Amino acid sequence: MWATCDGGGKLDSGDTGFMVFATTLVMLQTPAMGIAQAGSISAKNTLSMLNQIMVGTVMGSLLWYLVGFGLVFGHSLGGVIGNPFHHFMLINVPVDDCWPGQTIPALLYVAFQMMFALMVPLILTGAWAERLTFRAFLPFVLLWPLLVYYPVAHWVWNPAGWLNRLGVLDFAGGLTIHTTSGVGALVVSLYLDRRQLSVVYRGHNLTLTLIGTVITFAGWYSFNGGSALRANDQSAYALINTHISACVSSVMWLAISFSDGHKFSMSQVLGGTLAGLAGITPGSGLCSVQAAFLIGAVVGVCSNLSARLLKRMRIDDVLDVFSLQAVPGIIGSLILPLFVQEKFHDTLPGTRWHRFQIQLLSAVVCIATSAINTFLIIWLLDRTLGANVSIETEFTGLDVAEVGETAYTVDLGEELADEGLAAMLCEKVAAGDLLEIKRFFRRHNDLSFQDYDGRTGLHVACSEGFLEVVQFLVTHGAPIDIRDKYGRAPVEDAIIKKHVDVIVFMKNCGCAVEPEKFVPRWFFAASTADTAKMDALLKYGVSVDVADYDSRTALHIAVCNRNEQCVRFLLEAGADAHLRDRWKRTAGDYARQERFTFAVDALVQGRRSPAVSPNPRAKKITASVGDSPLMQRSRAFSIVSDTSSCSDFSVFTNVIERENALGVVEGIKHSAVRKSSHIATRQLLIAVSNNDVAEVRRLLEKGASPNVTDYDGRTPLHIAATNAYMRVVHLLLKQVRIHVNALDNFEMTPFHDAVISGHKEVAAVLKAHGGVMVDHELGYRLCQAAFEGSLSKLLTMKDDVNVADHDLRTALHLAACEGHVAIADWLLAHGANTHTADRFGHTPLDDAVQFGCKQIQLLITQHRNVINS
Repeated sequence: MWATCDGGGKLDSGDTGFMVFATTLVMLQTPAMGIAQAGSISAKNTLSMLNQIMVGTVMGSLLWYLVGFGLVFGHSLGGVIGNPFHHFMLINVPVDDCWPGQTIPALLYVAFQMMFALMVPLILTGAWAERLTFRAFLPFVLLWPLLVYYPVAHWVWNPAGWLNRLGVLDFAGGLTIHTTSGVGALVVSLYLDRRQLSVVYRGHNLTLTLIGTVITFAGWYSFNGGSALRANDQSAYALINTHISACVSSVMWLAISFSDGHKFSMSQVLGGTLAGLAGITPGSGLCSVQAAFLIGAVVGVCSNLSARLLKRMRIDDVLDVFSLQAVPGIIGSLILPLFVQEKFHDTLPGTRWHRFQIQLLSAVVCIATSAINTFLIIWLLDRTLGANVSIETEFTGLDVAEVGETAYTVDLGEELADEGLAAMLCEKVAAGDLLEIKRFFRRHNDLSFQDYDGRTGLHVACSEGFLEVVQFLVTHGAPIDIRDKYGRAPVEDAIIKKHVDVIVFMKNCGCAVEPEKFVPRWFFAASTADTAKMDALLKYGVSVDVADYDSRTALHIAVCNRNEQCVRFLLEAGADAHLRDRWKRTAGDYARQERFTFAVDALVQGRRSPAVSPNPRAKKITASVGDSPLMQRSRAFSIVSDTSSCSDFSVFTNVIERENALGVVEGIKHSAVRKSSHIATRQLLIAVSNNDVAEVRRLLEKGASPNVTDYDGRTPLHIAATNAYMRVVHLLLKQVRIHVNALDNFEMTPFHDAVISGHKEVAAVLKAHGGVMVDHELGYRLCQAAFEGSLSKLLTMKDDVNVADHDLRTALHLAACEGHVAIADWLLAHGANTHTADRFGHTPLDDAVQFGCKQIQLLITQHRNVINS
């Protein structure tokens, strides 16, 4: 500023009126800047930006009133800072007298300078938009002027400031305002956590951005023109130079943008305009109109290149504050000595080269002061108050999280892709919030969105058993037979979770019915006496008398397990007590053998039909069944094997006894953060499903738990294992508290997902970290494949050949019974255990002897000899 303190002046009404008008317009620049920035960010953060601008305006004004003016323009203490007490609360500032050397009232000079002081820290809001907490913002806008703007302004604009005495040129704030704020913005951008890298951020309302920028543009005439402090030729120079520089810079940005994508981007036009305004600010009242043209062109190109470079370096300067403020401010200040008009030349000390050196020194000082002090401020605030917004706040929006109000009555969902919409719908469904589901449907008119696992809202509704929600979804067009990534239809989720009313409704609506698919679950339910699951399966269409490969029915299994409740349930459901298994025994035979009195009596009373032949596919017995006692087990569960015989395949086989397995299940069922509906969970899972390693790392660094689960209980590790995203798997496994064996709602671990998906490398890594597999149906499927002699089916399960079924029988037992020599040979080659005893105490060799399969007897004997040798 070109005010001097030597000598008085006479009040001039014209100058006073001009400066009142200029002060008013400069004040409008601050909210206009907020409007422009609000339009350039997400709708969910609009009000937060405007709120920061308004609160910052109020606080900045009061700070200037209390001590700011004194620190900048008060009596200088060694050229470093002003005396804050000399003008504390504007004492010793006359209203009816001129500011020394000027023709306007001193208080008007204070007011004009106040508009600058309150604006500068708020320029940084464009760098931290959507990322800084409001509790950190409040002290920042108080500390930053005290440590950065006020000292620099004193050095440059106070006649006693040490840079001013050197002869620094800064007509309206190229160094004092734009350089300090732009450099501070870069420091904040580097310090704060980055936003989601994979998202291309665009403004939600470029109309707002245009309106705010135009008002800022108009206010800049007074910003620069008013810095002359008089209505004279210098203010006229400042006005026209401001306009020309902005226009030329805007054209530069537009040309570069068009050369890239052949589009005439309005956001590029506006960015170039702001860069040109900042670039001409230090010399707007000192250079010619021709020089303004050149300055605009230079700063336009340089600022555009800077913005591109920062994006390539992934520096998250949200609204390019460094490129639009610091770069043009520095360049405009450095080249200013080349263009100072002759009419001002005589009043300036030294040659142009000397003045360039002064400008360079001043720029370095301003950059260093802003960078160091800004870092200290943001570091201190982060350590004490926390500067970074939480993950949930980032994705929910600062408007809701911190302001408690919103700028628009819009749903966040309109900013999400289909995958995000699916996750949002599924979360609403999992919460059973029918009202929110209806609102979602009214807004999007589509209920078929599928998430990263191919799951729809109907899948989740069926899984949770929310009949009213299921009815709403089906009647409003939700696809009834759509399948997820694992081939499950919605009704199958209802079966798994035993929601009978939902099953009945879905069947009445015409859903596809595949009862044979659930036969393994039927037998497992019988072995565990899960009558609720059995009831659900019966409602779905599974026959109560369906037989397995040994011609055994659920009634056989319930009797062998001595379970009264299950026996009673099956008889009431119409189970046939006369059916005979492979060994020609009925359920009653087993009841009498076990002296299971309840079953004997119930079976006598419950007989309903004459004898039915056993499964014709089962071979006739050629030797009598031995008298070995039945194994006393209330449940048949997963795996029994000899690990010493299958070490080469241990990567994919988890051998656990029933008791240990149950302990594992109980331990890992509660190991994950269950059914979190937070947006942070959704974003982490979506990032994993997109194999976005950088975003996953960013979210984890921001505090996202690696164990969060979605509405299906699935963790990030489940998703990564299913899709063989090895880098994500390694990243997740590095987390200190990662739960490797978390069970989802379908009792599947990440290791299980990797195995059934055929991802051996992922399975090996998970196995090395303690991954286990709990599969209640695998044993049945193995035995069925061996019974059928289907090598192709076994090939898909070859790494788990020792898994047992509900009768503790393995695939080798069935191959021995059926005489499938090739299958038995293949199983032995892949680590099948020859010593495994089934429910009846029989080993595969016993079955081979009993059913007369001499070749298999020989194979097993030879295999044992090789192992023993």
